[in-house]
Amino acid sequence: MPGFLYFIPTPAKTLGPRAIADAGLGYAIDRKMIQPVTVGPGGQPGILVADESAMDRSALKYRPTDQTWRTFTRDNGQTISVGWYTDEPPTPQDLVRRQPLPGLPVTLPDGHVYQVPIARRFAEFEGRLVGLCALPQSLARDGSGVWVPSAPIARYARLWDMLQGYLAAREEASTQTAEGDVIYFRYEPINDLAIGVLGINYRIGADELEALGLWTQDVRAQVLRIALDEETREAWIKKKAADFLLLSGDSSDGPEPSTPAAPAITPQPSASSTSGSTDCTDDTPDNPGHVTFTPPNPAQV
Repeated sequence: MPGFLYFIPTPAKTLGPRAIADAGLGYAIDRKMIQPVTVGPGGQPGILVADESAMDRSALKYRPTDQTWRTFTRDNGQTISVGWYTDEPPTPQDLVRRQPLPGLPVTLPDGHVYQVPIARRFAEFEGRLVGLCALPQSLARDGSGVWVPSAPIARYARLWDMLQGYLAAREEASTQTAEGDVIYFRYEPINDLAIGVLGINYRIGADELEALGLWTQDVRAQVLRIALDEETREAWIKKKAADFLLLSGDSSDGPEPSTPAAPAITPQPSASSTSGSTDCTDDTPDNPGHVTFTPPNPAQV
């Protein structure tokens, strides 16, 4: 099946080296294939663009009777149109990148399954749970000259920074809320973060998800849950809680889960990030940056 087509209105017959990035399509095109047209969406001349792995060159044509198009305006004022063959909407198989990262499945509203990568992975270290960066990282030499994992590679740097911001907002809110209460917190770029996670493995972004009606609050929550490896964290909490209850039969004092400071390149785990169960859902449909987090008391599980 064909993937997405993109239309950049321009009188030019070709695209310069920065044109794809300037049009905000860097996420969508790994290997560009272009076709100038005298008439495109809106009746304008321009250039059709597609990723060469997403369709045959013979399909890179403007066929308004066979295609559906949506037009979006970038922050810089430039308009971009996104299209697809109406009877053959793009599937994950059309959009998957050449080297997807491992993850877990999420089913979008059209019934197709996407593999969401785990960006932060939990591991137990000396009886404590530590959150580690699971994205590809560059190597740097430590004080002894040993090469060790450093920061995420440039491609994932902005996404990792947003993830850190999300965790920081959640952590700050948790310190201001009584134990057991629902935690409300805001993180304005929550959609950019979750869509960016989905875009790690697929050539898809906000425009395409909106155009096809595939982005929902439930999908967003599932994507973040997988990206943050919440399933591993919750399983660890349940195990520690069960151990605590078992030991409490012999002693009033039982071990409580704790977390050490993580390396600088990883999320900074805390008591709330290892002693609660994430239930991130949207507070209100018209407030997309407002989420809730409900941490139970492990000793009461």
